[in-house]
Amino acid sequence: MASQGIELQYECPDMTHGDEHRYDICGVAIEKKKCDNSPHSKKVELPWKLWIKIILVVVMVSIMSLCISIAVTVLMNTRNDEVAKIWSCENEWILNNGHCYFFGSSNTSWQAAENHCKRLRSHLVKINDVGENLWLKTLMKELGSSDMWIGANDCGTEGQYKWVSDGSNVTYTDWDRLQPDDLNNEDCIELWDNYKTLKISHWNDNRCSSKFHYMCEK
Repeated sequence: MASQGIELQYECPDMTHGDEHRYDICGVAIEKKKCDNSPHSKKVELPWKLWIKIILVVVMVSIMSLCISIAVTVLMNTRNDEVAKIWSCENEWILNNGHCYFFGSSNTSWQAAENHCKRLRSHLVKINDVGENLWLKTLMKELGSSDMWIGANDCGTEGQYKWVSDGSNVTYTDWDRLQPDDLNNEDCIELWDNYKTLKISHWNDNRCSSKFHYMCEK
């Protein structure tokens, strides 16, 4: 009589501590099967993922270092340009206290002088204080000039002098005696040698159409 095939199903039994083997029906010892009764298997991160992370970190650090290096270079170049500007001037310009001055040796009107200064990327000189004024007086004498335009006038409102370079009011002044007198509509300021009082290079108002030397500043 043929036997019917019987399918046997085995479940992994719970093992007690120290139960290292179980036996089959023939009495042969076999290794117990370890059972994983946890609902999810433990995930193990693959080595190639770690390498990708390391590479990304290295790339990010390199980019940050490059950006910092570029920023520092730009700042240093800017600083060097500022220092160079303070301590040097172009040919035919004279350095004084961080500013550059150009002496216009041709005799011209106030407006023509200002126009020439603009072409040189500057303006007629703005005198801020007594130190700058004294320096210009000395320079004027060394250059052999007796009349020199500076960058202020009261063309807008009579008696209210303004600097052409920035439109600010003239606060420091060095007027010669009895000046300004607005004689014959004199609206522009010059440094002059007053031969009558023997004073050298004080301020005087003069007609803007008069032709004198001039001083540009930048």
